[in-house]
Amino acid sequence: MKAADLPDHSEVTAVGTMTSGTARWDDHGMAGPVEAAIRRAVAPGEHLRTPSGRGQFSIGRYTAEGPVLLLGRHQTRARLPWRALGQIPDLLRGRGWVLIGSAYSTTGTPRSLDEHLKSFTPTATAGWIAVVLEKAGVITIDRQRPARVRLNPGGPVDAE
Repeated sequence: MKAADLPDHSEVTAVGTMTSGTARWDDHGMAGPVEAAIRRAVAPGEHLRTPSGRGQFSIGRYTAEGPVLLLGRHQTRARLPWRALGQIPDLLRGRGWVLIGSAYSTTGTPRSLDEHLKSFTPTATAGWIAVVLEKAGVITIDRQRPARVRLNPGGPVDAE
């Protein structure tokens, strides 16, 4: 069966098969350090809590393009490319604490994790992604308001 014959060929994630029309194979051998750390640390379907502890979410599945987040009580889907997540260590490196800044608007809080992620999706995903990255050991979250993140010293991407 060809991927084009499937109703949603983006869900095809079998090892060694294309998951979309992009030129990337889902063989885990091409995963960058952030992607690899996330895939190791967070199982699809695992329930996670937002930095405030008020909301819950999970990663519905991983695709070659990126994780599919299921947000909140209604499990609203949000997608982010691996490229967006892979750029976060460079965004944080040498900056100390950076605001998460998750705002429910189409523009992010300046100089925040939210601003970076809003360049990839209009959905407010910074708080959710911060939790995923913390579980993967990539960052540390300061949950006092306003919540902030920093690169985790000695984490899986610190020496890049």
